[in-house]
Amino acid sequence: MEAAAQRKTDRRESIIDAAMGCFARHGYRRTSMDEVAKEAGISRAALYLYFPNKEALFRALCESVHEKLGAAAEVAATRKGSFEEKLTGVFNAKISVFFEVLAATEHGAELLDENNRLCGDVSAYCKKRFHDVLIGLLRDAEKAGEIALDKRNLSATRVADMIHSAVSGIEVYAGPELTPARYRQELAQMLKVLVAGLVPR
Repeated sequence: MEAAAQRKTDRRESIIDAAMGCFARHGYRRTSMDEVAKEAGISRAALYLYFPNKEALFRALCESVHEKLGAAAEVAATRKGSFEEKLTGVFNAKISVFFEVLAATEHGAELLDENNRLCGDVSAYCKKRFHDVLIGLLRDAEKAGEIALDKRNLSATRVADMIHSAVSGIEVYAGPELTPARYRQELAQMLKVLVAGLVPR
């Protein structure tokens, strides 16, 4: 029974991987279930045993991407290093998924729109999970004496909001010319300034 369940899980993941390739090449609207089945090396009937329609398949893909994002951020927050290094690692984990899935395809805007339309609850959960990682990281850094929030009348929650908003602004102001390398450069510089304002004096 366990082997059969594992095979089913593996097949489901391979279908999601195939769907990611199809959506990246053609966008959401132009991707068909027939194409995904062909990409996954299975029949159309077999595909429908796992996903009843394209919406369910896309939602499963978004759930998979968001899960990877959240897990990567949590791992980065526990690695050895300074508060600034951990904070940078957490955001690097997040943006690596962004660039792999969205910025690497000309259909990124369409896929993001579909994510908002079909997976708003998934995105909201992922955002909260990431926000909780930031809050935990800030509290740990304060306990370790790396930053001083109380002296500045700031809470970990408020600072997490500020950092997240500031980093998100990179995407807005950089525009379509944003590359992974430039993003990481801008991110490192911005976080360095933000952290400098939080260290004890």
